[in-house]
Amino acid sequence: MNGQDKELIRVAADLRISKEQKKALNVMRSEFMSKLKSALAKSDNEYRIRLKMEYIGGSIKKGTAMRFNPDIDVVALFEFDSEDGKLPTVTSVLKLLQSITPDGFVSKRGVTALTISRKGIQKIGSKAKLTMDLVPALCHPSKHGKSPLGKWYYQIDPRGYGNWVKFNPAIQDDIMKKLHRRTEPDDPTALLICLKRWRDLQKNPPAKLSSYVLEVLVWHEYNKRPKQNQVSLVKRFNNVIKSLNEVKSGLSFKNASKPPKSKSRIKNPPFIQNPANANMDILGMSSADFNWWLKMSKKVLDGNATVNKMLK
Repeated sequence: MNGQDKELIRVAADLRISKEQKKALNVMRSEFMSKLKSALAKSDNEYRIRLKMEYIGGSIKKGTAMRFNPDIDVVALFEFDSEDGKLPTVTSVLKLLQSITPDGFVSKRGVTALTISRKGIQKIGSKAKLTMDLVPALCHPSKHGKSPLGKWYYQIDPRGYGNWVKFNPAIQDDIMKKLHRRTEPDDPTALLICLKRWRDLQKNPPAKLSSYVLEVLVWHEYNKRPKQNQVSLVKRFNNVIKSLNEVKSGLSFKNASKPPKSKSRIKNPPFIQNPANANMDILGMSSADFNWWLKMSKKVLDGNATVNKMLK
């Protein structure tokens, strides 16, 4: 293992969520979701929304959660039923879920999720209070049967437009598998943590690079160079940063999942195609905003750049 790789691994280890925080988050998730399922079963709501299944997503599942901002994402798949087959609005679903928040918890409604925390708890030890983002997704039972995985369902548009978009969870699962923790030094989770650290150190960005954007770029890197230790970890770090140049003219993926009966496509670069919905851009930036990030990336790729300079 070369010195630069060792430093990337050390930085990632220092930033990882603690075992205490991870345990507390999972306990909170289990308790909240159990109570929510019971409350929904008793609820007489217009669309007969019921909890079908839930799975842990985001950084906690990938092993890339960071200790100074610990949270957990839970994608909850809800069945709905309506006489005309139309979806309930995003706002009505979020308001319903917020209205039946179980005792002992506080929920804050955002554009794409509910942020859940324990009532009255401000810290876990010396750390900031833990939160959980409940991200609702919808499926129609007559169309999805008993096993919705691998089929299309609806999620709230992550770009914040307040509408539902189709989403293929099987593709998201594939991304999860490719980004699982591996033997060091060639560990995608360490790579992601360091990339998020680099992003967070950039001062006053005109628009933020989302964690999902970084995950997709790392997934793209491992698709191109899939063998363990095929290149050094610091080389992969630089490759991901370099891939922003591909984004400038539009980054698409050959096997991106296409919604049925849809003819729309992404037209104007810069963009990053969503592998789970080929019609969606997950970058969501203007050319001017993206050029700011390109300028920052060139500093990383400077021949004199080191891990210490990039991440401190």
